[in-house]
Amino acid sequence: VLTTLTYAQLEPGESPDDKLFILEDTDGDGRADKSTVFAKGLTMPMGFALGHGGVFLGEGSDILFLTDTDGDDRADTREVLLTGFGQGDTHQNISNFTWGPDGCLYFSQGLHCYSLVETPWGIVRGDTAGFWRLNPVTLKLDPFCFPSLASQNPCGIGFDKTGALFVKSNNKEVIYATPGLIPTTHQLNLETIGVIGATPGKSMGAECVDSAHLPDWLQNNLIISGYYAHEVCAFPLVKEGAGYAKVESAELMVAGHPSFRPVETRVGPDGALYIADWFNPIIGHYQASLRHPDRDVEHGRIWRMTAKGRPLN
Repeated sequence: VLTTLTYAQLEPGESPDDKLFILEDTDGDGRADKSTVFAKGLTMPMGFALGHGGVFLGEGSDILFLTDTDGDDRADTREVLLTGFGQGDTHQNISNFTWGPDGCLYFSQGLHCYSLVETPWGIVRGDTAGFWRLNPVTLKLDPFCFPSLASQNPCGIGFDKTGALFVKSNNKEVIYATPGLIPTTHQLNLETIGVIGATPGKSMGAECVDSAHLPDWLQNNLIISGYYAHEVCAFPLVKEGAGYAKVESAELMVAGHPSFRPVETRVGPDGALYIADWFNPIIGHYQASLRHPDRDVEHGRIWRMTAKGRPLN
């Protein structure tokens, strides 16, 4: 679990010490009862992914690779793989790290970030919003849908079982984005042709369900975390022509409490759904002061949703 008290910016005199935790359920009761700090001293990390024997982590302008070499569940090496990603607005820094079916790492970037990244393959540029593909072995970096062709703030990347790629905008739209992977000098806005549905308010995602534990009706649905409307939604993927049909979503989890802020949902190795809940009544840093007394810096939750009467994987 990645946490940041530094977000959205440091206060005067404050030293950053954001952390990446390992949470464990040691007695099998479905609740985490052990916490270990895997990495500390971080500055506003916005996304991570496990793989290749370590952790790929986005921190400001850098992609780091953290490893534990002595088996104590604490990172003891820290390598900067790439640097030069934009950080013009902290909530739009590189984030939403997701492994693709091709073995590459995909992640997104928002509107006010201008990236000029030095790689072993040359300088790679990504201005304003889009998403990236990184080959973790060769460090080849590819930019897609810049500038802002798949929404102004892509906040989530997901793949279905066929390898089709979907991008969740930070507004309401869910976008079929596979056409954006095709290099062309005649770029078009994907939102005009690729939107397959929309949530009641701003939201993040997306995770495609492929779990024997979960109900049949939920298979091949994109799960979207609606932090504005305080709900988690499911969008069925229905093929239509060369793309996907527009659909209505189903509500999976709804809360009346104003602090319920689901920001990411993933299918766990046991087949259950895990929902990261920011749990904060104030989430914007345009709409309210960074020092607003109601900002909650002490709480956060992870919900585990299982299907009744169905065995876990």
